[in-house]
Amino acid sequence: MEPKQSVKELQEVISALLLISLRVADVLKDGYQPADLTALLAAFTKDEAFKKAIGDAYDGISKVSGELKDLDAAETVQLSVAVLQFIPRFIDVFKEKVPA
Repeated sequence: MEPKQSVKELQEVISALLLISLRVADVLKDGYQPADLTALLAAFTKDEAFKKAIGDAYDGISKVSGELKDLDAAETVQLSVAVLQFIPRFIDVFKEKVPA
């Protein structure tokens, strides 16, 4: 039997996807304009914390399949909590006043 794997890489991938979603939601919340592509590119290339999160997720993506195979209830709860922590951030993005 193989040793139990952590969910570190899976959590990094999920967090990176949620961070990308937050950025896209923030830029597109007022509708699409051509300048939005430039804003997204700038956000994705200039924010060091964001780039680190994406890099960490990319580096560990090959381990995600193995982590999913031996996921247990406690790890599922751990991942769920990590996802739920993003909900207030999404709410804040959409609560901000959209310019007219």
